[in-house]
Amino acid sequence: RDNTSIENQKAIIDEYCRRALSGPVNIARVLPAFAMAPLFILWFGATSTASVVFIVFSVFFIVLVAELDSINAIDPQIVEYAKTLGTPKRKLLYRVLLPMSLTGMRGTVTFAGLVAWTSVLSAELNGLQDGLGFIVSDNIRFSNIADMFLGAICFCVLSFLTMKLLERVMDRITQWRS
Repeated sequence: RDNTSIENQKAIIDEYCRRALSGPVNIARVLPAFAMAPLFILWFGATSTASVVFIVFSVFFIVLVAELDSINAIDPQIVEYAKTLGTPKRKLLYRVLLPMSLTGMRGTVTFAGLVAWTSVLSAELNGLQDGLGFIVSDNIRFSNIADMFLGAICFCVLSFLTMKLLERVMDRITQWRS
């Protein structure tokens, strides 16, 4: 068999996988994540495990959809250049596609970090017995406005620091691009 027919078969399989996965991924993506927090606490108990799984759930689809879009936006000529230079197909993903797609992921990764903090707050407000969100929730219950405001400021500072850290990490990872 020639390479053209193999490439066509791979393209057909790739398109089939894309279509098969796009439905479930898009349905899960539009679920109201914060309404799901109590379910995660019911499923995993009021533990940090529930919080971590909920955070991953909240951020996963944001990153997945953006990464797929970023990979699809890569100029096909770049992939052809890599093939021409002898990059094996099995290394094409790690040496070309992922590094090139990361340049378009900076905003998404930063946004995902902020969503992660919002998810932490949501999980802790919905039944966890420790953490800053629990402290804020406790202060809401007792109408302690000053401490509630202090908790909100702490979340804002942590979110801002996370955003700046993720921006620096993405700048470092993609410094080859500038």
